[in-house]
Amino acid sequence: MPFRDDLIERTLEQLNATLQKILQTPSDIYKAEALLEEAYRKHIGTDGQLLKQLSSQELLSTMQTTGILDKEKSYLIAALLDAEAWVQETVGQDSSKAQLKALDLYLEAALANVGADDIHERIARLTKPLEVFVLPEATEWRLFHYEVKREEFDKAETRLFELLGTSTDTQKVTTQGQAFYKHLLNLKDDVLEKGGLPRAEVEEGYATFKARLS
Repeated sequence: MPFRDDLIERTLEQLNATLQKILQTPSDIYKAEALLEEAYRKHIGTDGQLLKQLSSQELLSTMQTTGILDKEKSYLIAALLDAEAWVQETVGQDSSKAQLKALDLYLEAALANVGADDIHERIARLTKPLEVFVLPEATEWRLFHYEVKREEFDKAETRLFELLGTSTDTQKVTTQGQAFYKHLLNLKDDVLEKGGLPRAEVEEGYATFKARLS
């Protein structure tokens, strides 16, 4: 699915040009920060410092109208946070907060079917360095739904069982887990095998899941 109009595509082209300038001068953090702030104002229409103070959920809430996410804006802000994390990492600063927020926004944009060809590459690149951290439960759920959407069923099941052991919201785990296994059981064998979870393993996993719940 392409971006909704030519304006968004032009915005992305301009944003990428700005990011390339930042990548050329990462060691000059003041210049990089100035370019980022200019990009926030030009492409998002607001102060970057204000956006950076908001949590992932607060950011996402500002991009929703009647419950529908502005997926293009989510992607654009994620790209800026992603660039900011890269600059921080280059100069030896902690980039994990910016990486996490960028990942959250990329995931929500992907789940909303944003038409960005590089979205999956960006998510994979950010997921790897964050594996050493205990991620917020909301992020884990986003990753779970993303993996299901990508038909990476073995990864999704592993994450579901991790959530079963760590989440305090038993009802949510129960509801999401049952929906997950019922969805898998309705798929064809070749789809399950391609997703790394043959039917026999799905049935075994579902039985284990229900046993763990009880």
